[in-house]
Order: sequence, then structure tokens, then C-alpha cells
Amino acid sequence: MTKFKYALFFDFHTSTEIPDVGKTFDAEAFTDQVKSCGVDFITWHARCNQGNAYYDTRCGKRHPSLKFDMIRSIGEACRRKGIKFSVYFNGYFSDEELLQHRDRRHR
Repeated sequence: MTKFKYALFFDFHTSTEIPDVGKTFDAEAFTDQVKSCGVDFITWHARCNQGNAYYDTRCGKRHPSLKFDMIRSIGEACRRKGIKFSVYFNGYFSDEELLQHRDRRHR
């Protein structure tokens, strides 16, 4: 079983209307700051409830204004610094699927 002392859980949902998502994000600086606080485990969302993926994918839809694979960049920086890293995603219908397939909505 993996042991850790301090963990962070990042949960955010970014509208497709927001421009320049991640434009100034620096995974190295971010993980340096996290590490300096003593954090040794991070959970980050890979796909939010709006249907936006934060990684390169062929079967989903990356956030339209994100220009890089954010999950890979954070994961690689975490690995180099000894920070354990996990991801989660919304596995049920997102806003995007329900807009494209209105017949799947629950009433």
C-alpha cells in the first residue's frame, strides 16, 4: 500500500468559454512549490464534468483552449521530484455528452 503524509486533491471545472487555459502554467514551478510545502501525493482531474480532458486524447475532447498535455507535464514533474501522482475523471455523462445526445438525459 502506498503511504503518504500530505496530499492535495485538485478539483476544478473550466468552462469551454475560458480562453488560454494553462497558458502560463509551469509544471516545474508548481511541483517545486508543492514539494516545498511537504506534499507527497497529488490527485488531479483528467476530465471534468463538462467533458473537457486535460490530456491528449483521441476518444475524448481536450479543453479547446488548452495547448498541451497538462496531465503528462504534471505527472513527469511529479515523478522527477518523488511526488506520487494520480488522476481521476468523470466517468459518467458530462455536459458535453448530454448536449450532443439529448436522448441520454435523465428526467
